[in-house]
Amino acid sequence: MDCMFKKIAKQGGDIQFDDVETIIGPSVKLEGEFQSKGNVMVSGVLIGKLETSENVRIETSAQIEGDITAREAIIAGNVHGNIIIAQHLSLLSSAKITGDITAGSIAIQQGAQMNGKCSMVATVEPKPADVKQNAASVMQDTTELL
Repeated sequence: MDCMFKKIAKQGGDIQFDDVETIIGPSVKLEGEFQSKGNVMVSGVLIGKLETSENVRIETSAQIEGDITAREAIIAGNVHGNIIIAQHLSLLSSAKITGDITAGSIAIQQGAQMNGKCSMVATVEPKPADVKQNAASVMQDTTELL
C-alpha cells in the first residue's frame, strides 16, 4: 500500500496523497453519507454519498454505490453514481463508472469503462444557497418579461 501514499503524477501537476486522513479498507462496508475535509482512500464498499474538500482515491477493489464530490480524484474501482470533481479526474484502466461525470479536466486510460454523460467545466458547481438565490433571480426576471 506504500505506493498509494505517494504523489500521483497527472497532466498539469500532482495529486497529493501523502496525507491520507481516512482509509476505508478492503474488508470495510460503510453505509450512509460520508463527509471529510481531508484526503480519502477507498478500497472497500461504500453505499451512500462521499464528499470531501480534498482528494479521493478509489482503489481497484472498491465498490461505490453513490455520488462522489471532491477536489481531485483517481478512480480504479467501480462507481455507480454521479461524480463531481472540481479540478482533475483520472480514470485508470480498471475503472468502471455508471453515472454522470462533471470535472475541470479528465484523463481516461485505455480500458476504463464509462456509461453516462461527461462534462468538463471551468468552475465548481454553486452552493445550494447560490442555487436558491439564482432561481429567485430567474423567477423575478421571468415575471418582469410577462
